[in-house]
Amino acid sequence: MEMSVDGHDYGFHSGIVRDKGLKAADWRLFLQLPIPKLGFYVLGHPWRLQASNCAVMFENAPFRTVGGDTLLANHGVPFLRLPAYSPDFRPIATVFKDLKVIIRNFL
Repeated sequence: MEMSVDGHDYGFHSGIVRDKGLKAADWRLFLQLPIPKLGFYVLGHPWRLQASNCAVMFENAPFRTVGGDTLLANHGVPFLRLPAYSPDFRPIATVFKDLKVIIRNFL
């Protein structure tokens, strides 16, 4: 799901289910959904003057390949890849990990 800086939910999400996980082709197919609905990015203008939904951010999952980057670049959509997953960036993940261990030991 993508959200603008002012908090509007643009509702782009995918319900792709695969038995062996998502593939690069699934990522490119998904990217085709929001591209027509994105605002126009004006090169050189400050971010405060840009349309609130003119860029895409995503994490570095293995299926998000250079093909998706190329698709976005060919449509003039700026994008930002977030750093690889790290528990340091999501401290709650370690809490859930410990909680799972406690529950497993309890059962």
